[in-house]
Amino acid sequence: MFDKLLKPVLPKKVKEFWEKNFLFFIFLLIVTLLATSASLSFPILLRYIIDGIQKRLESKLILRYLILLFSFGLLRSFLTSILPFLRGRINEKFGYQMRNWLYGSLLKKGQSFLNKFPSGDVIERLSEDLNDYQWFSCSGIFRPFEGIFTITIALIILLKMNALLTVIALIPILLAFFVWYKLGPTFTKTYFAWREKISLTYNFFQSTFFGIKIVKSYLMAERLIKKLNELLKERIAQAVKVAKLEAQLGIFYTAIAESSILIIFLLGGYLVIKEKITIGQFVAFNSYILMLLTPMFDISNFFIAGRRAVACEERILNLERFPPDIEDKKEAKEIKDFSEIILENINFSYNNEPILDNINLVIKKGEKIGIAGTVGS
Repeated sequence: MFDKLLKPVLPKKVKEFWEKNFLFFIFLLIVTLLATSASLSFPILLRYIIDGIQKRLESKLILRYLILLFSFGLLRSFLTSILPFLRGRINEKFGYQMRNWLYGSLLKKGQSFLNKFPSGDVIERLSEDLNDYQWFSCSGIFRPFEGIFTITIALIILLKMNALLTVIALIPILLAFFVWYKLGPTFTKTYFAWREKISLTYNFFQSTFFGIKIVKSYLMAERLIKKLNELLKERIAQAVKVAKLEAQLGIFYTAIAESSILIIFLLGGYLVIKEKITIGQFVAFNSYILMLLTPMFDISNFFIAGRRAVACEERILNLERFPPDIEDKKEAKEIKDFSEIILENINFSYNNEPILDNINLVIKKGEKIGIAGTVGS
């Protein structure tokens, strides 16, 4: 069941990477749980301090709570600093391994590879796509785990304090979760359309600068400038769409957060007046509800970012899957002692067009040869 659920959002290479580093996966999971627990301890300790002052508890007990608050603060500062560092290191490690593997593969490709994948397209895949891909390898996976831990622990605490207030305050946040789950694919589609325009711009500059002699010889500069302006207009228009979507989502989630706070102020304030909850619980409620918004966003975003990572992986692996013009055979033997190389009945095609047909060659040791055809061949 979980395999079917995760297959569309979990890239194969990422899965293989964590299978090889399973112990470190468990370690990061434990650190994430500890960091989450330390963060969630603040509102509950603050509640006990406020309620203790209101009930005029012994100063020693309140001081103990303050020491605990300070201790958990130090622990939280340490863990929340080291956790992003560890995630970032793993992202870089995964990216380093992928780049070495891909670059080693690209060195074996031939001319037909560049005909299929222009240089600009290759640059875009190995920079933008690979950066998104490596971010998801660790950060994209462990942020949802942090969200699950946060929501689980916070909901247990909130339900114990007041179940009715918890359910009502969560309604706007649950709405935000489902809205993002529905609108996320639209955002991803728009984002990739923008990235495609970036790739086309790379291809344009690459082909233009490499063929600068042809551009000057045939006086094509003005025509190419017009084409570049059209490409840039399309790219800017797509970038504006992405920026608008991001702004709209930001406004929506700000409104959701403010709605939850307003509900707590109205209903929570009423419950405080009726002495159904304490002032400390009221303050803790407000803190926990605000802490739940980002984790729900991270969990829903996991499925969207996962689909994006799978798409990035497919684009990257397409480079590696392209067959080389000359494939090294595993059973081939290295020959160092020879006097000449004899080639008989050699055939060669370029873009499916025959260039050499049944050619015989004898190459002496130390010789360098070149085969030239008519101009433009």
